Amino acid sequence: MHETTRLAGLIQERISDTLAGHRRDLKPLGHDTEPLLDEALGFLSGGKRFRAQFATLGYRAVKPLDLTGEVTSEFGAILDAACALELFHAAALIHDDLIDRSDTRRGRPSTHRLFSAMHQQHGWRGASEHFGLAGPSCWVICCSLGLMSLCRKPAMLCRIHLPPAQHVLTSIACAVKLHLGSTLTC
Repeated sequence: MHETTRLAGLIQERISDTLAGHRRDLKPLGHDTEPLLDEALGFLSGGKRFRAQFATLGYRAVKPLDLTGEVTSEFGAILDAACALELFHAAALIHDDLIDRSDTRRGRPSTHRLFSAMHQQHGWRGASEHFGLAGPSCWVICCSLGLMSLCRKPAMLCRIHLPPAQHVLTSIACAVKLHLGSTLTC
């Protein structure tokens, strides 16, 4: 198998595993998190993973790294960073669609349009367009800081011991603080 094909597959596997882990961790919070995670998985499935591959190959340009062998701890750390790049890029695309009020992305409804339609379909109170903008905005904050992939790492959680769902919530709170320019530490 060609190195880059394997690398793209490993990155996709890491992204899928990360989202599956978040799905398990967030299960105690109920079903409200499922649409965000479903959209994240749909949005992040497929693709060539050029950004992640360039980062990995850039690392390999300065230090030997076997892309065909076993996934060592070093290779795993590189895959984590590559996964974070893909999440950051996805967040940037979703944010771009929010700002531009784009109707489509990659031949399908944009994320905020999907959430708006879900709101309308369920007949919830309030403005569907506002709900459409709010749901993806939360996801963008998390992804843009790489927290959806990295918050499962103890170092990113200030080495505190919390139940898994609270790890994610703590990471989201840290992301919001960072996003709003707060100087508070997590």
